[in-house]
Amino acid sequence: MNYKQIVEKAQESYARYFKNVEPLTEKKTNDVVVDRQKVEEVIAQGEAHMAAINKIKEEMKKEATEKAIESEEKIFGVPEATESLDHMTNDYVAYQEKLKDLKAKLEALKEK
Repeated sequence: MNYKQIVEKAQESYARYFKNVEPLTEKKTNDVVVDRQKVEEVIAQGEAHMAAINKIKEEMKKEATEKAIESEEKIFGVPEATESLDHMTNDYVAYQEKLKDLKAKLEALKEK
């Protein structure tokens, strides 16, 4: 092979390589285009919706509390009964916790 043939082979190889390679000027990107204003509007709508739901929830909670107090007064007659009812409920919860602890201890003894 002479010098001229070597140069021709190199030129052919060079042409084949760059024919298969994508041009550097055309960049393909996977960028996501986001409409910031639209996203902010959706977030604002969601926040307004949650504020409305929380307002309704608070109104329902207030109404339920009022009705519960009225019911207790009808059943027990006086507001002091509510305090004793709360005390009885707290005692019940405390006894349930003690029973749960005792059951756990019994289970632990059975496993030994």
